[in-house]
Amino acid sequence: YTLAEVEGDAPGITYSTQEYTITVEVTDNGDGTLTPVVSAKDKDGNAVAYGQENPLEFVNTYNAEGKITFGGTKTLEGRNFQAGDAFIFDLYEVKDGAETLVDSMTLENLSAETNRADYAFDLAYDIHGEGDHSYVIKERPGDIVGVTNDDKEWRFTVSVTDKGTGALAVVLLSFEEDTFDFTNVYTEVKGD
Repeated sequence: YTLAEVEGDAPGITYSTQEYTITVEVTDNGDGTLTPVVSAKDKDGNAVAYGQENPLEFVNTYNAEGKITFGGTKTLEGRNFQAGDAFIFDLYEVKDGAETLVDSMTLENLSAETNRADYAFDLAYDIHGEGDHSYVIKERPGDIVGVTNDDKEWRFTVSVTDKGTGALAVVLLSFEEDTFDFTNVYTEVKGD
């Protein structure tokens, strides 16, 4: 006999591909009784202990995933963007007061037709990320001549909850604004 699990369609579940070959040898005891001896092998042909004390196992796994995108706008007051302008934003996760860098993104090659550009971070979670996560976004100090950097720190929490359907509910909580905007100020530098 071949024993295998029939794959279902429950969301988030990866079904076992294990198969067992079950052999039943029946011996006639010559006294009107039969003695069955059952043995099992896995799909690789290895003998497997089998019986009431050792049931055959089919191990399924469950996982759920979810993601969130958030960001804001970089504004440079005093002039439009110029060739070579670049602005770097760092995203840190905060645990027990310690900040750990999670991601960085750079705005560069910006249009000289404007002084505003949007940036965004994407975070993905699996089932091990369930719970609340605290983050902070900071703009990294730059070295553009005449530009005063924004030292604002945007702190917020992301809640990750398993919906039991293979999908995680990922929700932005406890934030001060709808977007995390940074404004730098350009002041013309006078020559000597």
